[in-house]
Amino acid sequence: MPSILLLPFHGIGHFNGLFGIARALQQTHEVTFSGVGFFLNHVTSQGFPYRVLSTVPFGLGLESWVHEIRKSKRPRWKNSADRWKDQLYHDRRAELTRVLNEIKPVHVLVDAAQATDVIVLKSIDPGLRVSVVHVAPPYLLLPGLPPANSLALPGNEKLINEDHIKALRGIWDKRWRQRFKYLAPDDRWIVERRLRRNHMFNLKSDYRSLFTFAVKNVDQYVLTYREFDFYDDRLSDLKYVGPHIDPGTVEKNKEEFIALIDRQLSKGRKIVYCSFGTVPPDRDISRFLTMLGELATELNCFVIVSAKHTGSFEADGENTVVYDWVPQWTVLSKCDMFITHGGINSVHDAIRYGVPMLVYPLALNYDQNGNSARVVHRGLGLRGHLKHDTIQELRKKMVDIFNDIKFRKNLEAFQKNISGYTTGSFVKMIT
Repeated sequence: MPSILLLPFHGIGHFNGLFGIARALQQTHEVTFSGVGFFLNHVTSQGFPYRVLSTVPFGLGLESWVHEIRKSKRPRWKNSADRWKDQLYHDRRAELTRVLNEIKPVHVLVDAAQATDVIVLKSIDPGLRVSVVHVAPPYLLLPGLPPANSLALPGNEKLINEDHIKALRGIWDKRWRQRFKYLAPDDRWIVERRLRRNHMFNLKSDYRSLFTFAVKNVDQYVLTYREFDFYDDRLSDLKYVGPHIDPGTVEKNKEEFIALIDRQLSKGRKIVYCSFGTVPPDRDISRFLTMLGELATELNCFVIVSAKHTGSFEADGENTVVYDWVPQWTVLSKCDMFITHGGINSVHDAIRYGVPMLVYPLALNYDQNGNSARVVHRGLGLRGHLKHDTIQELRKKMVDIFNDIKFRKNLEAFQKNISGYTTGSFVKMIT
């Protein structure tokens, strides 16, 4: 069978977001994931081959991480030298050349978060079919459109413009910090230099990316719904193909959680599922969970928390329970509210099961703010501020979601609007 190579960004959500299409492609292709060794067990446990890479994408500021892993002496000096020599590009090109020779893919799907790999792959084989996959809504900065990390809603021109200017200032601030710290080129200058040396400016988008290189003149697929995103005609070259669930995923301990929830439902209690994904080190969720625990008794609801670290919060076992891992699809199929950080995979799961969301973004620099804005704009739930919301504000939001039928009606209507997104039609596009 012909081979397809997938190059996801080094984040668990990026891998999980690609498993559905990878499973479908396995029907007709040999599908191989490739990335850093940390994700080897996670990918192979899902039944996919994984090619471990010792290199990382260039132009993403990963020089420091590379020398930290290598425990290099004088890492700052070596970081600077690597930037001047374009070392990460040359290392990446050499390794991906070996991978292409071994796997011989007919198509390579590159995560948009590391789109500089498109430059590398096209320098190796200009005729190779390469496409870009956006797991989350695109990070493109289009004037007049809320950035992906913005809380702004369409129509609020003042806030949109402020956030757009803030994003541009953030880009330049980062560039100057890198130049000053390393006395060497910044990430975006490194990418521009490589485009110039490779004569590849035809790959450079007319718009900036919030974080990395924005590409054009290759097929680009967005794994969310066009109806969910803040769509703009300037995005017409992007193909919105929707998220795709991996049918091969088997959730562990389903029966245990079904029995747990059914016991609470028999008591006439509402079920609240709370999951914040991987909690960043600088985010303490114990205060929020304490408020949620107090409200569980008051509002006669049962709260299931999925978190590896809850700080000082301790569940009472009667109104709140905490697990390191939860079979999310099983729980969502039976719950009344989903309190989430707004990761795109979690939002898609909530839409799939028609569960109203209460979104508390954690990683404020990425897509979670923007996802929360889209949830609110489409009437699929509410959002709050993890640090500032009081128990009174949390109570009001929870009561509104429990009592206002509009959220479930909006979800039902949304589900009908997106019924045309199928994995089969997407597979036809890319094969």
